[in-house]
Amino acid sequence: SLAAAGGASNTGTIVKTTTNSSYAFQVQNTAARALLNADTALNLVTVGNNVDNAILIVNSGSSGSGLIVQSNSATERTGIDIGRASTDLNIAIAGAGGQYTTDALQGDSIMRTASTSTALLLGNGSGSSAASVYNGNLGLGIRAATAKLDVRGTALFKFDSTSAFQIQSTATSDTLFTADTSTNRLKVGNSTGTDANVTLLQLDNATVAPTTGYLGAMFFNSTTDAFQCYTSAGWGNCGAAPNVSVNLIPEYVGAVLDGSKTSPNNIGTLTSGLCSNTTSGAITVNTSLCTTTGDDYNFYQWTSPQATNQTYSIYVRYQMPATFKTFNDDNTVKLTGRSSSITGSGGSGISNGVRYSMYYYNTNSNNLLQCGSTTTVNTSTNTWQSTSLGGTGETACTANSGVTGGIGPNSIVMFKIDVTASGSSNSYVSNLSFLTLGK
Repeated sequence: SLAAAGGASNTGTIVKTTTNSSYAFQVQNTAARALLNADTALNLVTVGNNVDNAILIVNSGSSGSGLIVQSNSATERTGIDIGRASTDLNIAIAGAGGQYTTDALQGDSIMRTASTSTALLLGNGSGSSAASVYNGNLGLGIRAATAKLDVRGTALFKFDSTSAFQIQSTATSDTLFTADTSTNRLKVGNSTGTDANVTLLQLDNATVAPTTGYLGAMFFNSTTDAFQCYTSAGWGNCGAAPNVSVNLIPEYVGAVLDGSKTSPNNIGTLTSGLCSNTTSGAITVNTSLCTTTGDDYNFYQWTSPQATNQTYSIYVRYQMPATFKTFNDDNTVKLTGRSSSITGSGGSGISNGVRYSMYYYNTNSNNLLQCGSTTTVNTSTNTWQSTSLGGTGETACTANSGVTGGIGPNSIVMFKIDVTASGSSNSYVSNLSFLTLGK
């Protein structure tokens, strides 16, 4: 029946069927297809049909909402379902915890797709979407995000805070990384780690330096076992190398004097002294030995009245620094000496003058091995000469060069210095020097 309302309490028009029907009220087009249908059997109002496009336009005033959907109960869910043949998208308000999503709380606003294999996209215009939710992941600039936050493009964080950006562990809530924009600091760790819980910063490593570099770049060179940095000079070890310049000056600390190796041809006198002929003339001592301006030496002096060559030995031990890596080069070990004679014969069989040898304790063979060759210092008389260790070179004796048990950190090396004289000639030995490179 069609009843026109009237009277004091009725202000509108009511259409009421005598029995509930799927087509209680319809508005059809000229093709007899429903554009609007009221289904009183299911309490359902539908717009459109499967053939014609139908549009529902709701015009709102300036003071109200254009469309209101509500359940009128705080514990009842409210939603709008959108789909093709069935629901593909829910826009809803949860009436209780766990509705629509497992972590929803009562009153939460929810927008979700019906399947994790479809994406919820947010975009503007007809271009690519700006954001997406896919399989529980949030993507920016990508549809199918593969991580909880998947950003394909630039990102800008602009905020002044001591913790503007942080990365924390889930198990202990340790802060692994912090961007402090208030003091312009990037901080690794939270300064509270101990032992296994400390936060470690691990750089990439390579066996050779990269072919290109950028000022301030850094990596770990596994071949040289050192961090390397890129400067205007190219790749090199980071920081100043802890190099040690060694200069042993007579009387050598801990030196031992012994002539037993050349007995009985070890007759003579071994004393110590100095000569100085400085440019300022402040100290002038024994200038007959320091004949050149600028000469300044402490020395051991060996002399013998014997007609045949007599030799005495000085043994000096030195412990390498804990940071020792290698020697500066194969000419760094030098000994300075002087002699009034470089000939002579008989006796010890060693020519007059100064010679020296270098030895090291090999930790693999447990033997004292010679490094380089026995080297004669003086090739002319009555002049101070500094001569490098001969032979294969000192770097070839180091563990760094691949010698098993070779010279390394804290290794002890020994120098044997022979001074030989005869017929009252004099031999002098002075500074023993070398430069070590650290790591």
